[in-house]
Amino acid sequence: STWGIKNYCFCFSFQKMTNKNIPLATRPGYGAAGRPIDLTTNFFLMSIRTGQYYQYHVDIKPEVEGRKMKTTLFNKVSQIAKFGAHVFDGSILFSKVKVTNINEQVEHKGTDYSVEIKYTSTISTQNLPPETAQLFNIMIRRVYREIKLVPVQRKYFDPSRPYSIPKHKIEIWPGFSSSIYGTECGIILNIDVARKVLTTDSVLQMMKDFFGKPNHQEIINKEFSGQIVMTRYNNRTYRIDRVDFTRSPKFQFEINGEKVTIANHVKVRHGLQVKDMNQPLLVCENKKQGGEVLLIPELCCRTGLTDEMIEDYRIMKDVGEYTRVPPAERVQSLIDFRTSLKEKKAQGLLDDWGIKIDDQMKQTKGRVFPPEVIYLKNKQQAASPTADWTSLMRGDELLKVVHLKPRKWVLICTEREADTMNQFLATFKKVAGPMKIDVGEPIVQTVASDRADAYINALKAILQPDFQIVIFILPTNRKDRYDQLKDFLSTQMPIPSQCITAKTLQKEKMLMSVCTKICVQVQAKCGAQIWQVQIPLTKIMVIGIDVYHDTVRKGESVLAFCATFTDNCTRLFSIPLFQRSGQEIADNLSRCMGEALQFYFAQNKILPQTIFVYRDGVGDGQLDAVHKLEIPQLRRAFDQFQGYNPKMAVIVVKKRISARFFEARTLSNPPPGTVVDRDVIGVGIYDFYLIAQHVTQGSATPTHYHVLVDNTGLKPDHLQMLTYKLCHMYFNWSGTVRVPAPCQYAHKLAFLVGQSIHKSPHKRLASNLYY
Repeated sequence: STWGIKNYCFCFSFQKMTNKNIPLATRPGYGAAGRPIDLTTNFFLMSIRTGQYYQYHVDIKPEVEGRKMKTTLFNKVSQIAKFGAHVFDGSILFSKVKVTNINEQVEHKGTDYSVEIKYTSTISTQNLPPETAQLFNIMIRRVYREIKLVPVQRKYFDPSRPYSIPKHKIEIWPGFSSSIYGTECGIILNIDVARKVLTTDSVLQMMKDFFGKPNHQEIINKEFSGQIVMTRYNNRTYRIDRVDFTRSPKFQFEINGEKVTIANHVKVRHGLQVKDMNQPLLVCENKKQGGEVLLIPELCCRTGLTDEMIEDYRIMKDVGEYTRVPPAERVQSLIDFRTSLKEKKAQGLLDDWGIKIDDQMKQTKGRVFPPEVIYLKNKQQAASPTADWTSLMRGDELLKVVHLKPRKWVLICTEREADTMNQFLATFKKVAGPMKIDVGEPIVQTVASDRADAYINALKAILQPDFQIVIFILPTNRKDRYDQLKDFLSTQMPIPSQCITAKTLQKEKMLMSVCTKICVQVQAKCGAQIWQVQIPLTKIMVIGIDVYHDTVRKGESVLAFCATFTDNCTRLFSIPLFQRSGQEIADNLSRCMGEALQFYFAQNKILPQTIFVYRDGVGDGQLDAVHKLEIPQLRRAFDQFQGYNPKMAVIVVKKRISARFFEARTLSNPPPGTVVDRDVIGVGIYDFYLIAQHVTQGSATPTHYHVLVDNTGLKPDHLQMLTYKLCHMYFNWSGTVRVPAPCQYAHKLAFLVGQSIHKSPHKRLASNLYY
């Protein structure tokens, strides 16, 4: 069997299935395929003293921001001693004692506040309801503060031991993230290594690099809008919406009935003297409560890496020394961190609440699927142990090629890059020959200027609707030029395009390899089928969905919907749509599904009998909304076709997770194809972890798959193996990727539209991987 499992026959029966009778999926069993592997996890088992705890809601009027201020006011309540040992996170209070409701007036710095404490519920630690998990997550965070870790967003860092990279003006704080939740093996504490990258220069120092330039205010706003900064005096992070040059630290606002300048407020509250009183202010909109937060650039530093830094190989190499933590080093860091929790005060807090944490990391068992066989037209080869098949792509005919017709494709560059272009064209033809791709002579065009309008004007004079592709050879990878070219060729003159920086073509020893990859990319964009794996299902559609929040079109985000329309999943129909910004739960799915089904029918003369939907970009808090809002929308599209009720599975794909698995014997990354579906997985749900990719630096991050609904009749093995097979189908890389290819394509499409085009591409491109 192509699944690697003997004596299994896929049978499908179609029953009337409405939105109302699709319940949340529960685990139908466990997988058995693949060789067993012993794994070490970054989970620590916990035991919690059985008992009852009491939850209260704390309401403070007038409203105040920040947990620190709320805690200060809460601690002024005279009856606080009644609660005994307690934890408070700014709005929710947990105690081992039941107390009647309290409403008390307190005074702080001349302002009167009302603090109301209301009993809400009793919780038990016999199981782990969400309230209990919340209690112990708050408790653990208190323990972290006792060992002098500093909270930044939802992680904890040690700023006293930074890794410094002076030549790049960067420092990196070591730290940890953690969460507590219930699993089949019990309650676990999930701890992972974290790193926070900060610039050592203040935002003001970075701004000064632009002062004196024409339109420097516009340039600075473009540079810093959307960036995350941290105020070092309290380690809080903010997202910058704009830079306000009309206000400065001398700007006055009212507090307790008195007008004070921002500079004086910072001096009184934080003991800091502002040196430059004429600098602009950073504006952060408070979207939840309205209003805005004003920050002084001199007192802020930028977090994370800029696009320029990411593109600098030297910076990324130096930063990677500290951020890409190898498995053995990561395991040792976690063990050392667990040991630090035994410090006297920290251990005392744990003892007060009856919490015990294992000293050793949880061991579990996984399975490794056999390597997939990759099929070209006349050749097949099993992927290597590292899930790579680059060698197969050298000199063999692709699965189904698209010939480049004479004078139906364009090569365009500046006059300075003409020699590079000629060398590229000769090499491109050379690598295309063994792939059995006919390469007719292109229309070769040179322009005098590297401006976007120079390229566009030249193309307007020569392009026809039936042209196959436009290939640019560009001096640099300037984003503004790239955006304009992609916009023109995606919306006004819909033709696939490929942008290549001249630098990548100027390394003679690498030219054959580079041109081979470009040739494959060009083929994919023109509608070719590059390779396939064997999928023993017919009449199926696999859908990937992702959302990207557009930073230019304020108030909107991009939904990308990519659906296969061939049984071998090599061709996709892609739709990007705009929706209200910040809205991760898509509200255009019925339209997308309807269009995808119509296109599938037009190509195959039948409709798919089974649909697999991989929904990326959804957090745990949104799973219920996906089930109640998105799935009914998807199924509503079926009503367009009389009597049509396909089987369907909807799987939420979670990449941003803290779970890690290491091969127990060697403390190395597990091999590609490692799946974990027991022991450390959720209770009462249908989920599994899969490591599809090979990692050469740092530790592999698994992808967590949560099956929300499933009436396909597939066994767990088969759904897991289908998922792994689909991770082989991303044509931009001759190896596996972390998620099923339709998800990866959806991410690429949403990113292109949200980052560069900012409008809907022409429908003529829908069946090409133009993104």
